[in-house]
Amino acid sequence: MLAEAMGIQASDLYFPSQVHKTRILHVTRATSKDELIDTDALVTSDRGICIAVMSADCVPVLVFDKKNNAVAAVHSGWRGTVARILEKTLVEMRRLFGTRGEYVHAGIGPSVSPESYEVGDDVIQEVKLSFGHENELLKPTGNNKAKLDLWKANELQLLEFGVDPARIEISELCTVKHNHHFFSARKGDRGRFAAGIMIRK
Repeated sequence: MLAEAMGIQASDLYFPSQVHKTRILHVTRATSKDELIDTDALVTSDRGICIAVMSADCVPVLVFDKKNNAVAAVHSGWRGTVARILEKTLVEMRRLFGTRGEYVHAGIGPSVSPESYEVGDDVIQEVKLSFGHENELLKPTGNNKAKLDLWKANELQLLEFGVDPARIEISELCTVKHNHHFFSARKGDRGRFAAGIMIRK
């Protein structure tokens, strides 16, 4: 039904397997579904191919390079975020397509909000290793726990790549608070919603 609504064949829909790592796949019409294993980000410049990620609290990020007509779909949970999968995806787009920050428009989709995402010391230490001990991403709540802002963490990676802040849209829709509209793993949901992007033919 999704492919039909978009006016494409089901074979033109590509979803990575999503294992909270940093493998990035360049998708073309020759890409087989087997190649999507152990992958959390997809990039393409082929028209009529929809690349998408599934989410239920993790951050879906969609990227459009308006000059080179290239796009990316990135799945970024806390592990992917501290591993800087979005930064790595942008670097890969630069290698493949010539993407530069000034060409990019990006959307950070519905996901767990800072208010709803308390993490323990293990995650806190990983965040500090990736983003520095002095960062705006963590708000201590006591007992070696903190609220983590995944939206800001992904926005920072875009800004560091040179993306204009005016071209970054953060939905600010929390999947936990708006669980009646979105799946949330923290609420015990098994389902996932999709966020995808495509360059039309």
